[in-house]
Amino acid sequence: MQRRACFSLLGLPWAGSALAGHALRVAWDHYPPYQRPPRAPGGRPQGLDIELAERIAARAGLAIDWRHMPWARQLVALREGSLDVSLAASRVAERESYVLWTHAYRPERAALLALQAAADQPTNQPTNLPAKPPPSLRALRGRRIGLIRGSAYPGEWDQALADPGFRAQIVPLRHAEQGVNMLRAGRLDFLVDDPVALHALCQDLGLPRLAVQRWIWSGEAALMLSRRVEASHPGLLRRLNQAIRSLQAEGGLRELLGRYPELLAR
Repeated sequence: MQRRACFSLLGLPWAGSALAGHALRVAWDHYPPYQRPPRAPGGRPQGLDIELAERIAARAGLAIDWRHMPWARQLVALREGSLDVSLAASRVAERESYVLWTHAYRPERAALLALQAAADQPTNQPTNLPAKPPPSLRALRGRRIGLIRGSAYPGEWDQALADPGFRAQIVPLRHAEQGVNMLRAGRLDFLVDDPVALHALCQDLGLPRLAVQRWIWSGEAALMLSRRVEASHPGLLRRLNQAIRSLQAEGGLRELLGRYPELLAR
């Protein structure tokens, strides 16, 4: 586990409270454009989620101690209490025993995506793009579907997972780049993830965009707070929520989101 820069916020609102002395241990992973590695060793991570989280923490008078770890490990660390906050989380019932959610701070969407050839590639360029979009997730019998380990989406995705046969088709991934590489190598047929993140990752890798085959989730993302840190610092969730509401009322969060217009398109 890699530790990242911690910044001080003394003199900001609530700095005199007991919470001000607690640097939130917040996790990130390589997930552009939301979360990117630091530009230099030992620096702070980059990306939209990083900026949003830092703005929320600053308004709450808190510092952040950035921790680099994959999503599945984040869930374990939240449960154990060795991590305080994960970014960009949707509400999933199975996590309620060990986390709390703040108010939503940005839109979140997920889709089923397939590989396609770039427009300027030869027509024989490998592609797994089906002849037409699937009418449902359960219609994808026998197809290998990549999903970042620990990810979950309410609605159709959860319903499809109730089928043991469908669950057996899911290939767990450590991170999104692994999924893109497996898709291109023919080891996966589809990926389920945020198209904005996968398109940004493909652009970074110099690869063609993936093709959205079916939208499976459209909602709001929140910060996910360990119940253990809320128990040891009562009122932390309330203060984070107050910070989010205040920034939303002032337009501070929307100003950051405005740099990514595809996120605001519904």
